[in-house]
Amino acid sequence: MKNVRAREFGEVLRVVIADTGMNSRAIAEMLDWEERKLVDLINGDAGVSERDLALLLGVCRTPAEDRDRLLAVLPHLGRRGWWQEHGACAPIRQRTLAEHERMARKLVSWQLSHLHTLMQLQEYTRAVVRAGANVPESEVDARVEARTARQVVLRLGLQCVFYVHESVLLAPVGGHEVMEAQLQHLQRLARRPHVEVRVVPLAAGAHAGLAGAFDLLTFERYDPVVFVENENSSLVVEEPAAVAAYQRVVEALDGVALDREESLGSIGQLLA
Repeated sequence: MKNVRAREFGEVLRVVIADTGMNSRAIAEMLDWEERKLVDLINGDAGVSERDLALLLGVCRTPAEDRDRLLAVLPHLGRRGWWQEHGACAPIRQRTLAEHERMARKLVSWQLSHLHTLMQLQEYTRAVVRAGANVPESEVDARVEARTARQVVLRLGLQCVFYVHESVLLAPVGGHEVMEAQLQHLQRLARRPHVEVRVVPLAAGAHAGLAGAFDLLTFERYDPVVFVENENSSLVVEEPAAVAAYQRVVEALDGVALDREESLGSIGQLLA
C-alpha cells in the first residue's frame, strides 16, 4: 500500500501533467516511453531514475517549486514516516497535510493551544499567524488565505472529531470581539452532523494529551497516519505501532472529554 511520500509524488505529478494540457500518451511519445511507464509512475507502481524524472519534468516545463519537491522526494519513495524540515518557519501552504485532508475519510484532532485551522474564522487565523515569531508580515495575508482554503473539506463532508482543551476557548485570541464571533462559529460547526466538538475541561487535570497536539487521519484505501506540526518542521507518522499509540491517546481523551451536548453547553456558557 502506498505511503505518504508515494501518494504526494503521484498527486504532484498528476497536476504537473494536467497543467501541460497534454494527455499521458502524448507526453510518453515525446519521451519515447511506453504510456504504461508514465501511468505506473503516476500511480506509484514503478520506479524511475532521477535522469528520467528530470527529462519528464523538462518536457512538462514544470515550475521550479514542483520540480525541486519531486526530485527531493524521489530517493525516499519507499520509506514510511516523514520528518519535513521547513527552515525558519513552515511553508505558506502545507501541501502534504492539505492533500491528505482532502483524501481522508475521517479526521480526529487534539488541540491544546488554539483551535484547529479547519474551525478558525479568518480574523482568528490572522491573529494566530501574526503572533508567530518567525512569520514575515509580508506573508500574513497569503498564510491566512492558504489556511482558510483548507476548510473546503468541511463543506465536502469530511467527518471530523475535534478534541479541544477548555483553556483554548478561554484565550481571547484576536481580542474579545473576534473570540466571541469565533465561539459562535464553533457552535454552528458543532451542530453539523459530520462535525463533533469535544471539550476537555480544565477540571480534568493531567490527561493523556499533555504531550502535544496532533491530527489522526483515516482513509478508505490507505492506512491511517498522524500529522504533528511544530514551529519549523512537520512529522508524518505512518508506522502502525506508532499510529496505534496516538489512537490510544484519542481513546483516553474520549474518557475525560465532555460529550457532544455537554461540550456545546460549555461553549454556550462562555457566550452567555
